[in-house]
Amino acid sequence: MRASKFEHLKALLTEQIRSGKFPPGAQLPSYRKLIRGYGVSQSTVNKVFTDLERSGLVYVESGRGYYVRNRESVEWKSNLVLVILASFDNSYFLMLQKGIITALQENGYRPVVMSLNEVRDHVQEATEGIIGIIITSPQDEDVLLSISNNGGIPLVMIDFERETLKQQFSSIMNDEYQSGVLAAKQLLAYGHKRVMHLAGPFGVSCTAIPRARGFADTIRQAGLEPVIEYAGWDFKSGYYAFKKHYLRYRPTGIFAVTDLAALGAIRAAGEMGLKVPEDFSIVGHGDLAEANSSTVSLTTIRMDAFRLGYRGANLLKDLLLGKPPVQIVQTGGELIERETVSVVKEENGCSSKITA
Repeated sequence: MRASKFEHLKALLTEQIRSGKFPPGAQLPSYRKLIRGYGVSQSTVNKVFTDLERSGLVYVESGRGYYVRNRESVEWKSNLVLVILASFDNSYFLMLQKGIITALQENGYRPVVMSLNEVRDHVQEATEGIIGIIITSPQDEDVLLSISNNGGIPLVMIDFERETLKQQFSSIMNDEYQSGVLAAKQLLAYGHKRVMHLAGPFGVSCTAIPRARGFADTIRQAGLEPVIEYAGWDFKSGYYAFKKHYLRYRPTGIFAVTDLAALGAIRAAGEMGLKVPEDFSIVGHGDLAEANSSTVSLTTIRMDAFRLGYRGANLLKDLLLGKPPVQIVQTGGELIERETVSVVKEENGCSSKITA
């Protein structure tokens, strides 16, 4: 959706202040210059100046105009940072949150933690008095732009990246491609040739796509062709995806997009009379607490969520100090071998106990 003249002018002046074009103490252009230069009304300019003053970026001198505040002033250094989490439901996001909060507090910032759903329809209220935003796995670019355009607040994306947004925001991601490579190599090392990836939502995810690509590329380099089928992130998604696709392909090795999807697939397999790893092997992703407390201890790819969150928060600190946006892909995951991958059976050794 096209930005209004108010939104455009406010974002422009905010960026010019933060970039140093208008340094502390500098006077902003007059009403007349802004009206003529940008084709806006006096009321629009007045609203922009009022919002900039309210956010602590400028102050007014009666009869003279608006001036950029000193960055060392108390008003400038409001220390509230909005942390928007995609989920509170698993240990990965809880550890991600812990890393973010630890780094923010070390740098003197006070985190305000909210869910994406809480912020989605209340952007103005959620960003009131906020000097920076960290958002994890936003998935929805329109929501992301709505949040960031509300006052030009510095923003860091974690587990999300878009080529079109690189000039606006900093971002940090795990090396998801390498995670897919590790999972594929583990299955290949145990002799698996019929392999399937239960993938995440390609249409909106910046993590599911490279994860699937790393897996598929590695399998193809071995002269094999992987099966890629959509599952989803959670337990229920893995459960139903396995039920839908297993009998069609009968893979001996599976890589699930998350640990929860893997555990859902294992539950479905049990209901079909299949055992892991006797009848098929499976690798998860994430090394959630749930992955090592189930009946079967899951072989998985461990991601350092705390480090990811910690580094993401420090990227925001850099933005607040006036440094340009950067994009970082940090080191890939680590293979954690447990009990769900074994040597592949001979073709005639497949279980005959499968039930619908």
